[in-house]
Amino acid sequence: MFHNFEILVASSPSLKPCQKLESVLRNTVNYIYINPISIGLIALFLGCPEFIFPQSGTPVFRTTPASCHEICDGSVQLELDRKDTSVNYYWKSTADNQYRPLSSNFLLGICPAQYRVRKMTSNQDSLEDRVVSGQLEGYEPLAGYSINTLGKREVSLEVSFDRLLNNMNFYVQLRYSYDDGHTWRNTAQLHQIPNGKKATSNYVVELPRTFDNKPEVVIEFFKRNSEIEEQIDLRIVEAHFQSKTYEEYSFEIVQKESMRVESTISNELEGKDGYIELKVSKGTPPYSFVWNDKKGNQRMDSLIAGRYISRVTDSKGCSVTSEFLIQAPEHSQGEPIFSLSQLSSDKTFRLNVSNIYRQMLELKLTDSSGEEVKEFRINPLYEDLDIDLELSDLPSGRYTATLSTEVFSKNIALQVK
Repeated sequence: MFHNFEILVASSPSLKPCQKLESVLRNTVNYIYINPISIGLIALFLGCPEFIFPQSGTPVFRTTPASCHEICDGSVQLELDRKDTSVNYYWKSTADNQYRPLSSNFLLGICPAQYRVRKMTSNQDSLEDRVVSGQLEGYEPLAGYSINTLGKREVSLEVSFDRLLNNMNFYVQLRYSYDDGHTWRNTAQLHQIPNGKKATSNYVVELPRTFDNKPEVVIEFFKRNSEIEEQIDLRIVEAHFQSKTYEEYSFEIVQKESMRVESTISNELEGKDGYIELKVSKGTPPYSFVWNDKKGNQRMDSLIAGRYISRVTDSKGCSVTSEFLIQAPEHSQGEPIFSLSQLSSDKTFRLNVSNIYRQMLELKLTDSSGEEVKEFRINPLYEDLDIDLELSDLPSGRYTATLSTEVFSKNIALQVK
């Protein structure tokens, strides 16, 4: 593989090695033969760190196609910014319900499908001080803040007090609003943030999801009224809010150009002398052949009249199934059959043609005056024909249907209601 790539690098002397690598990776045909691990090794060999340690910004996806729909051997190299510890990545196919952590810049063995990558950034932002505007019975104002949560999700508030609330028997209430104080929600649920096994004076408040993506959220803290219970003065020494922002990206794993199977068929001429020969292209040779669930070759000889099913499988496990019909010699065919039977719908008829093969057919409908009202031309058949014929555009009345070939003709009377 390195040898082939050195030939590539030696060509196009006007391009630098890293430019050539970029050119190859953007060329789907060439890129099919280079897996993501090899890309990293080649990039290291050529001195192209941008392919191993990606720059910040929009992620770049370099995909290799899967062999076929049923074989999951596609892969993708993702250029992701891993330097920022506040950023995490997740991925899923569009058919999945849940994202999974993306811990590596390579995804191997994935199926042809559309995929999504979510970039999640954890943010820590300051709060704007605000005068507490309201009152709570039994409590007095402690601190007020406002925050902008536009574009933010999973908003929480982290507060550090000057002492442990529980140990000092201090009780705090807070309320919050996102409609400029018209409606408030109260809570006393401050969850302590531990430091290992040690208790701390740091607490977190998880805001409801309804407070995401709001231009202003007002938060007011209250402490128990000192007139009710004598207590040491309580202060907030630090406060900030945490949130998450998401960016969504997508990529697609396609499949290589599908294996193609062409055939040459000869019907029986004198008996047991039919044959089917297959010509296979694309896919990944060598190919194996199965005929009617038995191993066979690319060509099957000495076939009698009947239906044959072939399954061609390439070395990757991709397969194509085809169905063929070998006709009996013309002199051994049965009596020609032509019928038109009315179905439950008044103007729909079932057309059946049997034992009339390898000939052009013509079906004409004439009205009671003998004037032709419809004509159908049917290509030569190689098996019996059984289809529904819709005649809803014909007025009600009596008609004659005539099926004819060069050597056969039959009339049938029809009543269209």
